[in-house]
Amino acid sequence: MDSVPTVKHKEKIMQLSANLDIPGIDLFAVFIYLHNGKFTWVSNFPEAADEYAQTGLYRADILQEKSFRKLNRVIYTEEYAELDPVQSKITKFMADRNFYRIYCLSRFCSDCSLLLCTNRFDEKESNPAEFYNKTVDAFENFSCYFINNAMDIFLEYLPELKKTRFGSDANFRNNVIKNRADPPTEKLSQGEIDVLYWAAQGKTAEETAILLGLTKHTLETYRKRATNKLNAANITHAVYLAQQNQIIV
Repeated sequence: MDSVPTVKHKEKIMQLSANLDIPGIDLFAVFIYLHNGKFTWVSNFPEAADEYAQTGLYRADILQEKSFRKLNRVIYTEEYAELDPVQSKITKFMADRNFYRIYCLSRFCSDCSLLLCTNRFDEKESNPAEFYNKTVDAFENFSCYFINNAMDIFLEYLPELKKTRFGSDANFRNNVIKNRADPPTEKLSQGEIDVLYWAAQGKTAEETAILLGLTKHTLETYRKRATNKLNAANITHAVYLAQQNQIIV
């Protein structure tokens, strides 16, 4: 785990952090993970970030487990603070430095995944779910602002992102950050994605069949499978969910 970005770019990170104006959120951390396991992160608490990295506790932090993050769009971290001895040590590490986790947002797209964490000095949040409902819009907006303006830092440590939509398209990044819908549990085939794409462009079933060189029967099969995999009510709903999950853009 590399804490260098937070330390090396401390001045810029603290300048951007000045725009964090959400009562009850004093600290934040942004993690970006590539699908190959490589990741980097920044925080507006560089001293604690550097110490945390040096302890090696992060290796067993449940928040770093991809399978766990994929199950949760919002994580109320205090629920897992005493889950096992390592989580207890992490909680103590933070309490000793007078800050506490509140909630984290987990986001996935075709290029990478994100973990956006909120923290507070002095005291725990007594009702994280209620606090989340009150602050999530503002925190998502801040996360968009911060990541868009700090993208050069993330690209320095994750150069693989340079040629991706997440790395090059701010609108795409914003959509990923603000997407709270659950991802589909079953992967769509390319044929299923194609029919959803053309439906999103306003093409009729007949027009889509011609464009893709499909028979009517095959087209209807793709549409039905896509709708079922996305747990959608109909093809219009399936298109909406596919857009929300960045399957089609």
